[in-house]
Amino acid sequence: MAHELAHDERGIATTALPTRLRAKEERAVDLEVARRLVPVHELGPWVERMVGAGDAVTVDIVADTWDVDRFVAARALEFLASERWLTSSIAVLLARSTQLDGR
Repeated sequence: MAHELAHDERGIATTALPTRLRAKEERAVDLEVARRLVPVHELGPWVERMVGAGDAVTVDIVADTWDVDRFVAARALEFLASERWLTSSIAVLLARSTQLDGR
């Protein structure tokens, strides 16, 4: 539902787009939905606390913590890793977590 709402808000009819543009639009919507459902201002400090305590940060743990599916959790971690305020060590851990998830 959140995905379709984001499409509606963006006002772009993906069915009329060429394949490459459609894929780009879908990715943008996926990241926007993840950003909304797992806000970076909450996820960032949570990840820093988890990593600082030596705890794992995985897609499954994020999904359980924010009550979202694994796809949204993976996109939220991807979005967070792209944010400049993350330390490089945390970004590397997040990248590994996302790669291990196979997405």
